[in-house]
Amino acid sequence: MKNTFKLLMAASVVVVALSIGACGSNGSTTGSTGGGTGTGGGTGTGGGTGTGGGTGTGGGVGTGGGVGTGGGVGTGGGTGTGGGTGTGGGAGATTCASYCSTISGCGANPDGGATFQQYAASGDCQGVCAAFAAGTVGATSGNTKECRAYHAGVATANGGDKGLHCPHAGPAGDGVCGSPCESFCKIAESECPGTFADAGVTCAAACPTFDGGSARYNSATTSGNSFSCRMYHLTVAAGGGAARTTHCPLIKPVSTTCN
Repeated sequence: MKNTFKLLMAASVVVVALSIGACGSNGSTTGSTGGGTGTGGGTGTGGGTGTGGGTGTGGGVGTGGGVGTGGGVGTGGGTGTGGGTGTGGGAGATTCASYCSTISGCGANPDGGATFQQYAASGDCQGVCAAFAAGTVGATSGNTKECRAYHAGVATANGGDKGLHCPHAGPAGDGVCGSPCESFCKIAESECPGTFADAGVTCAAACPTFDGGSARYNSATTSGNSFSCRMYHLTVAAGGGAARTTHCPLIKPVSTTCN
């Protein structure tokens, strides 16, 4: 009995010791991990505001739905580059090819005549056009290509007045796109340089003496002592090559053809 009692007491002591050890272990774990401020329930990691439910990262305004990056007006929908109006819409300058193509319509008369024709050939027109100052697009007066292009367009438009506008558009300018002598001398300087100097006179002094200098020019007059005859041969000379050698002498005050 005594031995049995001793054995029971010893077993009880072991059980109590094991229980105490278990409690110590559980308390230690709870203390260091489960309830410690540092790791288990601390603000920093486990249940802190910073990571789990914090405003900063998980649902923060700064990164997730910020106005600055995701929907900024400055980059995505800027007006400055995409829709500028500065360069794209201006009217283009007239080319000699387009001018000469348009004014060729002045020779297309219902009666088949050449009353309003300004150039005998397209090459003549191209050469004369090269002597004109460019001028301002849309100009309606002045000794320029743009003025002549405007009046050529008006003359040859449906219902246009060719009798009025073709002389304005032609080489002489008809007092609208340059005076006849101003226009004549400008072309002569470019296409027949030295011709009047060889005759011992300036173009500006000689031109007003040409008979018919104030008459409206057309290319039908090819002989006779007149402004129109000399302007015709000047435009033909502007075609270049052998035409220049043949026709430039004919524009002088004393001419074998315009006499």
